[in-house]
Amino acid sequence: MSNQELLEKVESIKNMLVSRATGGVADEHAYRSLRTELIRNPKTKDNIPLFVRTCRTLDEFWGFIQPKFAHYQERRIFIRVNRGRWGC
Repeated sequence: MSNQELLEKVESIKNMLVSRATGGVADEHAYRSLRTELIRNPKTKDNIPLFVRTCRTLDEFWGFIQPKFAHYQERRIFIRVNRGRWGC
């Protein structure tokens, strides 16, 4: 997989997380599939943020992010800041 393809996958999962964290919807199957793929990829597996490694579903992610930050903007910032740790 090229670095560009990997970056696109990271951006996709990040967008799903932002959507879920801000009251939107995201495709659960797509999240699980991308998460598994990124965890198994040698280029990203050691750099995936802990909240992605531990939150196997979007509902689990919601349970993590919702009480941590009261406002949508804080959640967006948290996800974007942690995006830099994905190894891409």
